[in-house]
Amino acid sequence: MEGLVPGYWVRLTLREPVGEEKRPVGQVEYVDEHGIRLSLLDGVTGEAESWDFYAPWTNVLGAVVATPNHDVRRFVEETIKRELGGPYFADVPSQQDN
Repeated sequence: MEGLVPGYWVRLTLREPVGEEKRPVGQVEYVDEHGIRLSLLDGVTGEAESWDFYAPWTNVLGAVVATPNHDVRRFVEETIKRELGGPYFADVPSQQDN
């Protein structure tokens, strides 16, 4: 996919699930002619995890993309709510709220 560069956030739709991943979400780490590597989204912290996910282009049907020109925080919030089925991390009371 042209236009995807490291640092962008994406939600991929895969042709075939890889493990439990059918719609992996993460920050782009690397893109080449063979596929894309993401640091997966941690649904608790809202940050990229320390391990990566690789998808070959032959298994990618499409992507929702958030560039630095988009509201990346909102993308992450909405993705956690919709795709990961959990509350967004900001909805969890902090220690200061108790």
